[in-house]
Amino acid sequence: SCDHLTNFALMMVPYEGAAANDRLLSILSYICLSLSILGSLSTVLTILSMRHLRRSKSSQVHLNLAIAMLGASTAHLIGDLAHGPGVCTAAGFLKQVFYLAVMCWSLAEAITMYIAFVTVFGSQWSLWHVLIPAWGCPVAIGTVTILLAGPDYTRQNTCWLSPDTTWWGFLGFTYSIIFINI
Repeated sequence: SCDHLTNFALMMVPYEGAAANDRLLSILSYICLSLSILGSLSTVLTILSMRHLRRSKSSQVHLNLAIAMLGASTAHLIGDLAHGPGVCTAAGFLKQVFYLAVMCWSLAEAITMYIAFVTVFGSQWSLWHVLIPAWGCPVAIGTVTILLAGPDYTRQNTCWLSPDTTWWGFLGFTYSIIFINI
């Protein structure tokens, strides 16, 4: 059965443990996820509603980062509220893909700032050079992970990756992105 992750720190912990304030942490997680969804949605709508923002490459990177954050928060909330193994697996897959996409778009943001600040003149790049890997890598990693793991894709009590079989499908890529950003 699918329970909940209680908080974001449990995504990085390989074991499951009961928290002393489990109910309080769940309520706090629901509130914070809802606020994150509202903030991401308002960012997406703001960028889409203003023509001058839609044109710049940095705003397009911001837009994609906000969409990835919106998807991650929504999938996380659905995963916390979901019941049943099929829904839990789907929520786990969507969380993996969207959280990896958030990491990719964070890297794209860093690359965009590097290009803007360091290589001021003569920096020609296309959004497609970032768009395809930033969405493609998370989808490919998530798909390979779920295909290799099969029924052992998620933990028994939460809609998140199992540390025994699939955890590397999130942590390996996440640590790589963090290392590249440093």
